[in-house]
Amino acid sequence: MDAGNLCGDDERQVPVVFGALKAMRYAATGLGRFDLRFLPAYVRESKQSGVPVVHIAAADIPDVAPYVVKQVGDVRVGIVSFGDADPKDDQFELKKRRYAAFAAARQACDVLVLLDLANVATDEWLQRNADRFGSPDLVIGGEARWGLFEPKVVGKTRIMPVCNEARYVGVAKVGVAPGQELKVGFTWYHLDGNCAEDPDVKKSVSDYVEATHKTMQTPMPPARSTQASSGTYYDSRTCAPCHKSEQDHWTTSVHAGATRKLIEQRSMSLQCLPCHSEKYRQTKQYSASDDQYNQGVECASCHIRVLPHGAGGPPKMTTAGIDLDTCRVCHTRERSPEFERRSKEYWDKAGHKAAKES
Repeated sequence: MDAGNLCGDDERQVPVVFGALKAMRYAATGLGRFDLRFLPAYVRESKQSGVPVVHIAAADIPDVAPYVVKQVGDVRVGIVSFGDADPKDDQFELKKRRYAAFAAARQACDVLVLLDLANVATDEWLQRNADRFGSPDLVIGGEARWGLFEPKVVGKTRIMPVCNEARYVGVAKVGVAPGQELKVGFTWYHLDGNCAEDPDVKKSVSDYVEATHKTMQTPMPPARSTQASSGTYYDSRTCAPCHKSEQDHWTTSVHAGATRKLIEQRSMSLQCLPCHSEKYRQTKQYSASDDQYNQGVECASCHIRVLPHGAGGPPKMTTAGIDLDTCRVCHTRERSPEFERRSKEYWDKAGHKAAKES
């Protein structure tokens, strides 16, 4: 199952995504705010793939239910979605729909999984509503739940770890016995090069990438430094849970708004994107919606040498030095004629204030 927000800003990704979900035998997916832009395509691919789409606004969306119930042996497994919604929607009406869908799903199943991309089911919400509506057995959330490495227990609910960019798949093994609490085991599977690729999914992805590149009129300029280009993209949200002070300071910087500036100035050209968008530098893909999370010059733009690393930090022998040559990848004489004369000023602005003061 997935809580939603599966695609970027290209509707052609939708059949690719649902093909992968079908191959991985997903039981259902929720809908996020980004997904709602391509709703007809989602509904079409949901029917073709047999992977149901669930969303609390089902009354307004034909062929989409607020919850589904799957029979697994003698156990009824319910999946209900508190999918993200447009903030302009009537919040009171959304709340009523969420409560009604949750109560109906809880009553209809033995094991209930809540897809909570909207982060409604906070710890406080789970505790407050347990007696009124019952508790979900498992919660699969969105970005607000990033940073969990093991399931978190709140009352009778297990909040499952989640990750961005689909780099891992979490597998929960649930044991059910009459009159006993659920037994839940959890395992992460890293989708790295050791993971065998499904040939149909691989072809679908390759066809999409080829079609995308054909729409580009100008090839991406080559990277000027191995420090700035690794061929792998690491979203800034990967670093946020453990580096909160640096993340908070970075979000106020000019670097963080580098892609936004291009959007505002209508300059989303292939000549500008390699320096203004870390995502484009590594993947040769971009979208206007990237401004929400992939905010231009990100963590990996400077710290690619130590990525990825686990909770223990990078190996002690790793060379992680950052100097002005890192900046010169983009701050060339042609693009940034003032850089050499004002390099100290630029350097001071780029550093993490919170980290320096600590």
